[in-house]
This record gives sequence, structure tokens and C-alpha cells, in this order.
Amino acid sequence: NLNPKSVKIISKIHFNLLEIVEILNQIYAAPLIFLLSSNLINLISSSYELLSFFVSSDRNLQQLGFLIFVNSGNIYAFSLLFGTAICCITATKEGERVLENCHQILQFQTDEKYERKLRILMQQLKHSKLEFSCLLFKFNWKLVFDIFGTMASYLIILIQFDNSLWKLK
Repeated sequence: NLNPKSVKIISKIHFNLLEIVEILNQIYAAPLIFLLSSNLINLISSSYELLSFFVSSDRNLQQLGFLIFVNSGNIYAFSLLFGTAICCITATKEGERVLENCHQILQFQTDEKYERKLRILMQQLKHSKLEFSCLLFKFNWKLVFDIFGTMASYLIILIQFDNSLWKLK
């Protein structure tokens, strides 16, 4: 149940969150870009090596252990990244949900002063969304799916160009 006082509190909370998101975007943009690029390259190459191991006839258990160790580190890094993405996406969706709730409350409002404050809050929520970014791109589901799509594409390219791996004997 929103009243004029709670609208003012929500507005202050929203602006505080915007400041926090901006600080986080500035602090973590470069490390996230580095983490994404290095782990993507690492995961593609180690996945290719793991696939090559299972296809080749000369298998070595030491090599398998090393490949599993390398891939587990990459999978751990990507799971942290995926968890971060889920948190960022959830925060963005919650901000959108507050705007939707304000729209619903506005339909039943009769007090002009309260309606004006609510409309101002809605404009603020609409024009200053909580969005996490890494300078170059927004941190959302599209980014997560693009990462996995890119990884699959490059893995397929590596497989296609390695003729020695797939020669029939």
C-alpha cells in the first residue's frame, strides 16, 4: 500500500540504488571484460582439447586429469559470472516491476497531490533504469546467451579446421 510518504522513500531508495549501480559499473567494468574475454578463450580451447582427447586413439589418464582440472576452473569462473548476471538481471527486473506497480496504483488514485508525486516517481523510474553494464554491453540474458553462442561457434570452427582429428584410419 503506497502513500505519499512511501513514494518519497521509494524515490530516495531508487536514486541511492542508481548511484550504487553506477559505482559498481565503473569499478567492475574492466575486470568483467577481462574475465569474460580470457575465460571465453580459455574455455573454448580447453573444451576443444577435451573433445580431442576423447576422439583420439592415444589416451593418457594424466592428460585427462589435467583437462578436467583446467575445465573445472573455467566452469567455476563462468558459474560466478552467470550468478552475477542473474543478480544483475533480477535487480533490473525488480526496478521494472516497481514501475508496473505504480501504474496499477495510479489507476485507483483520487488524490491529486499524491497522483502528481506518483507520476513524478514513475517518470524517474522510466527514464533512469537500473542497468548493469561493462562499458561496452549491458549485463543481461542476451549477454549470457551470446557468450555461449560464441563459444559454440568457435568450437565448431576449431573442429572443422582440424582435419587430423577426424581422419578415418
